[in-house]
Amino acid sequence: MDITYRHLRKNVKNNLNMGIASAVCLNFTVPFFAVIAAKFGATNTDYALLNSVPALMTILATLPASAIITRFRYQKRIAVGIMITSRLSFLLMALLPFFHFQKVQALILLVGLYTATTAIAGISWQSILGEIIPVQYRNKVFAQRNVWASITGMIVVLIAGWYIDRYSFPHGYQTAFLLGTVGGLLECWYFLRFKVPSEDPTDNNLTEKVVLLEDNVVEEVNDANLIDAISTKELQTVKVPIAHAKAHSSLNPFKRIINTFKFAAGPEYYLFCIAAVIFTFAWMAAWPVFTKIKVDILHATNMQISIDTVASAIGSLLGFRLWARIIERKGNAFTLFLSALAIGSNPLMWLFSSSMNAVYFIDMFGAFVTAGYTLSMFNRQLEIVPAISRQKSIAFYTSLSQISAIIAPIVGMQLYERLSFEGTMWASSFVRVFGALCFLAILHPAIQRRFAQKNRQRA
Repeated sequence: MDITYRHLRKNVKNNLNMGIASAVCLNFTVPFFAVIAAKFGATNTDYALLNSVPALMTILATLPASAIITRFRYQKRIAVGIMITSRLSFLLMALLPFFHFQKVQALILLVGLYTATTAIAGISWQSILGEIIPVQYRNKVFAQRNVWASITGMIVVLIAGWYIDRYSFPHGYQTAFLLGTVGGLLECWYFLRFKVPSEDPTDNNLTEKVVLLEDNVVEEVNDANLIDAISTKELQTVKVPIAHAKAHSSLNPFKRIINTFKFAAGPEYYLFCIAAVIFTFAWMAAWPVFTKIKVDILHATNMQISIDTVASAIGSLLGFRLWARIIERKGNAFTLFLSALAIGSNPLMWLFSSSMNAVYFIDMFGAFVTAGYTLSMFNRQLEIVPAISRQKSIAFYTSLSQISAIIAPIVGMQLYERLSFEGTMWASSFVRVFGALCFLAILHPAIQRRFAQKNRQRA
């Protein structure tokens, strides 16, 4: 029996439990970042920085960290350590009221620490799932995880909102964030329980390694599934002693450094990244504006924020089931375009957000279409990312997305101050639709034929 299938049942169960624990952790904490910032006296600039600074910290950390992690055999343990750091940031947030300094700025930096470390650990998690979950099971496994995580999140966030409003500031927040930290540590425990064939000594022959020769650079590969996926026409695979591989690599230290950040990808992947950057920019530009409208204009309470989060969770719950069926029928690429186009209409709905009751339905629709985008985006990456450099490719995409996330919130808030709320919503909607059309353009038959021709030339 294939090693991947031998551990499949346990890995699916641990992935599900990890998703539930993650929902507990995040729904006790993340929905209340903006409300806490408001309590600390946040300005319009602070709301923008609450999105931009985490993105900046993420991009500064993601590529170097991912490149370093790929040099190690036991990547799971490193990723778990990084995730523990991410979850302990909630504990530090709970302690902020005890310190006498700029609390808003400290909150922004801690949110940045949480976001950056989560992104780094998430890249490893995605890469590991690509190895341990066969492609024919991925849609079902991810949909099941998302459904149970959504249900758990709805229950937890309602409890959190009710509890925080029941007690005076900051005691309610501190208790919720402590419980979130506990949930995060439990999430790390289930991540650690994954059985990864390439990292399990009982499943691998340690007497010899398979190495890849690419541009005269030797690199160890421990994942048998990846090796099977590599075309022998693209790379030559040979078996050599470990000592020989290390000796060969030491002769080319400069090339080894370059190879750390290098990966093989075709034009389709790069065009995909360009389209994603355009769409992500327009998508994230409106986020701080939405936050300001809820907190400062509509004066949402913690319970109202919780209800809004539940409404979004219901939208996601319905969305993941429906979009999974659409993916099965239409494929990930077309579903990505369709969901991105639907997200493009969301800012126009905010023109009618006269109360939090209206916001509940707007955010429910937004979460419904975002579920399709998230699911198809993840699967689409795994489709077009080269198997041999999956982790580096995902890190590259994540970094490009974070570049948009750095600039977009600041630009969005500037547009809000200069063009008014209505003008900002129309601008965001227009660019989102343009980004969605870029995803569609990649699927044009002429462009697809060009990709096929390039692949034949490379072969």
